[in-house]
Amino acid sequence: MNLFSKIKLLWKVRKPISSIIKEVKKMKNEPGRKTTEFILVIISELIVVVGALGKIIPPETAAIIIATLTGVYNILRTLRKNSADKVAIAEAEKSK
Repeated sequence: MNLFSKIKLLWKVRKPISSIIKEVKKMKNEPGRKTTEFILVIISELIVVVGALGKIIPPETAAIIIATLTGVYNILRTLRKNSADKVAIAEAEKSK
């Protein structure tokens, strides 16, 4: 898989990722280990590691995928926490 193919692949997953971000914004705040995105990231990273160990995925590509998945998880988690904080502040102001 050359660089151009990888860029095309990233472009294709752009739309699903944006829809995931929209859904995350709708969700309530939960502990990190109980969230859907955490479970998906762990499963995805395990698949990538197995693929790299089985020489299906080159190690460099596996490292990039894992770093990207971890970054996406951190972004989604931050968005979720910020949304929950704003809702909690708004509810506290209404109750005053």
